[in-house]
Amino acid sequence: NGFVYSNVIDVQVGQQKPYNDIVNQIPGTIEAAHYDYFEGGLGQNITYFDASVNNEGDFRTNEYVDAINITNEGATVGWISAKEWLEYTINVATTGCYELNMRYASGNSNGGGPIHFEIDGKKVTENIGFSGTGDWNNWSSKTANIELTEGTHILRLAVDQGEFNLDKM
Repeated sequence: NGFVYSNVIDVQVGQQKPYNDIVNQIPGTIEAAHYDYFEGGLGQNITYFDASVNNEGDFRTNEYVDAINITNEGATVGWISAKEWLEYTINVATTGCYELNMRYASGNSNGGGPIHFEIDGKKVTENIGFSGTGDWNNWSSKTANIELTEGTHILRLAVDQGEFNLDKM
């Protein structure tokens, strides 16, 4: 008596695709806001996870990720918070250790992060923290090393905690 049954379900059909259908070549540059998209609709929990459903930016406004175009920095991701993540389809030219240079900004005096990177679901970097830059529009650089194998992979940027903005990788 106390239960209601329904035969209605929602199914999303589609695949994860690289931004603008162009795979990121490594070595190369990835703009943070050029994360993958889901051809079946919103990419939430498929190509990214954003803790809020409001896009605070002006770039890719049909998604939840807080993306914005910044003069001299490009397509950036801001308002990044704990447990959020973004995925990028990459094609690595040659197996080896790569230097990962990141542009970031943090108006928090204690900085932001840490973050880490995963390849095809496996953590491949140590935790990476960011120092404060004095303002959300004061950009700095950080370098880390990442082991990559030749071929096409899914690179995930995973935020463990803290708030910051990210520009290029």
